Amino acid sequence: MLNPALCERPPMEWIQTKSTLLSLLTNPWIMLPLLAGLALLPWILLRKRKKWVIGSLAMIPFLLYLLLPLPPMVALAEWGLTVWVPPDSGRPADALVLLGRGGELSRSRIDPALQLWRANRAPLIFLSGNVDAERMARALKNQGVPQSAIQLEGCSQTTEENALFTAVSLQPQGIDEIILITDPPHLLRSWLTFRSLGFEVIPYMSPGLDRREGYHLPLGVLREYVGLLSYGVLGRFLPRQAPEQLNAQADLPEG
Repeated sequence: MLNPALCERPPMEWIQTKSTLLSLLTNPWIMLPLLAGLALLPWILLRKRKKWVIGSLAMIPFLLYLLLPLPPMVALAEWGLTVWVPPDSGRPADALVLLGRGGELSRSRIDPALQLWRANRAPLIFLSGNVDAERMARALKNQGVPQSAIQLEGCSQTTEENALFTAVSLQPQGIDEIILITDPPHLLRSWLTFRSLGFEVIPYMSPGLDRREGYHLPLGVLREYVGLLSYGVLGRFLPRQAPEQLNAQADLPEG
């Protein structure tokens, strides 16, 4: 059982900072003038000999940001994240695990979960994510899923915590094989993280963001590449066990 004290933590500071930064980066009315101004500075301030080299380099961020939302660019970047994920095997599992991602992305998981549950792919639906888990549970109940078929943890704030808290909640019940439902860019990192904690994972892609969503989708895809790199460096894809301190019987460390 998960330590309830984990649910009483305030939001991580870096998550709040990331949210603010993403709001800035996804606003072209701010970013394009800013990057254009930075690109023009070398042409205005530098001498002729250095102007061409540094000025040309300064144009690269502006041009990349301009091209970022183009469908071919987004499709190629998203393909690089999804090509490694094995297809749905069609096997039944012990549980369906839905990861909260906020807003539209969390709501998009409800229909696939309902379809899989009604097709008897798994008897249990487990929801993971602070705020999102409760919302998804209400949506599932409104669609006729009984309370007995729903479990959740509403404490996790990151993909790493999704996996850790799900392991602490489900594995003591003998639940080892899961169908993991999340959006296409997020699925590779989630699959590798859950697998590292001993789950037999069947990945299942839910609908992602619409490609017409401006900069939200391409920046979300780029964020996943950064997430894969950081999780790999931190060893979060290597076989391991969830720390004992996450259990209800253990005391959380101070600090």
